[in-house]
Amino acid sequence: MIVTAQALVMVFGALLALAGLALLVFRRDQGQNKIRVLGQEFEISTPALVVFLAGCAIFVIPFWTSADLSKPIIAIGARSTSTAPGSIAAAVDGEEKEPNDQFTQANMVRFGARVRGRLGTATDRDFFKFRTPGPVNFKGRVILRKLSLGGFWASETLYSAAESRVVAGSATKDDSVTFAFDADPDADYYILVKGSETDRGEYEFEARKDNK
Repeated sequence: MIVTAQALVMVFGALLALAGLALLVFRRDQGQNKIRVLGQEFEISTPALVVFLAGCAIFVIPFWTSADLSKPIIAIGARSTSTAPGSIAAAVDGEEKEPNDQFTQANMVRFGARVRGRLGTATDRDFFKFRTPGPVNFKGRVILRKLSLGGFWASETLYSAAESRVVAGSATKDDSVTFAFDADPDADYYILVKGSETDRGEYEFEARKDNK
């Protein structure tokens, strides 16, 4: 379930307005302020009026503000079952999270951030997903640095959001695996990191703009 900022603001406003209405109905204090709700006129105290009007004002904020309140801020039980752009992946910061051995389990990483990973078994492979910045096309670069002593054989493959192969590379021993690619703006990409059956280890992955 996805909860947006807009939904939270509107729910809070509705609850506050309901609290104000409860004060209108149940409070017996004498006051000089009056309000008409659904054809009924209520004589209320100033605090009740303030609570009711504040709730109404908060409820309509999403309809008047220019800020984007439609982005998800809470994801309950969210795991990607789709590889379409905008699908929710497991977000990581600094270190990979297992399982991430297929497209639908790809770790979401920030463009430009460095993430450490480990190929632990002969069949282990790691998928990452990142989104490029906008608003124009640019040259991107993907780098895989080997952290294990002596290095190992590793391959790196870049895929589009539609899971189409874009470019790939491999290297042995301590050599890094790196290549440039023509990046579309505001686009999702996947990276697959693999070792061999007998050669694998720890690595650091990074996707960023090409400095060359």
